[in-house]
Amino acid sequence: MTIRADDISVSSGNKVRLSNVSLALQPGQLVVAIGPNGAGKSTLLKALSGQLPIQSGSVTLDAIPINEWGKQALARRRAVFSQHTNVAFDFTVEEVIMLGRGPFSHGAETHSDWQMVEQIIDELDLGALRHRICNQLSGGEQQRVQIARVLVQSDSVSDATGIFFMDEPTSSLDIEHQHQVMDLLRRRTHNGSTVFAVLHDLNLAATYADEIIIVDQGRQIAAGAPWDVMKTDLLDTVFSANFTVVTHPVSGVPALLTSSPISGRNTRGVPAETSPTGQ
Repeated sequence: MTIRADDISVSSGNKVRLSNVSLALQPGQLVVAIGPNGAGKSTLLKALSGQLPIQSGSVTLDAIPINEWGKQALARRRAVFSQHTNVAFDFTVEEVIMLGRGPFSHGAETHSDWQMVEQIIDELDLGALRHRICNQLSGGEQQRVQIARVLVQSDSVSDATGIFFMDEPTSSLDIEHQHQVMDLLRRRTHNGSTVFAVLHDLNLAATYADEIIIVDQGRQIAAGAPWDVMKTDLLDTVFSANFTVVTHPVSGVPALLTSSPISGRNTRGVPAETSPTGQ
């Protein structure tokens, strides 16, 4: 399954949120969009996933305009993790996760449905929480539950067709669970799924992405493999910071360090320590 955007633009009132963006998401890819706040990353994700109408251009899923897919058929092919998802009722963790099987189970859960729920509970280390009320968990725990709900929205345990849109899936997670989630998304692509994620942590993006897209002011500024995109001049301009890009001594991927853009000092006049991005 392939999602394709051709020259798409999105506006809200008088504000242009996306301008003439083109890209294709192929099976087996983990694509990450990065950029400053308000750059248009989440807008791009919503346009690609069919959640947001576009003003010009086209978005297609397997060559069919995405707005021509029925809701049920679309839900069987792509799942979306949103930044803000509230559970209105006192559902337990496993009940919330089972909601992800809705497009397939029609409310009558099967052995296969429960097999998938059990697997994702194990993969995301949620076993101790499974009977807890989701609304009573910490923010990071609730985020992992919602990720689990999204990832069971696929044909089978070893799904080879699903497309997963993940809007800042690691924003509330500690370091251990950030890598746990990203590694799980990476393994999904090894089974043939497609993942499009929005991340703020540039080091996570460089570690896990097959392709990185830089978005700024609604435009696609660059796209390519991490070493092709993570260039200091480009990053300095887009993020208004001083970047140093080195080779990670273990993985060999780009590792990014940042400092204050004003002569290595922050706005309070205290020397700014060089630190990994996203931390």
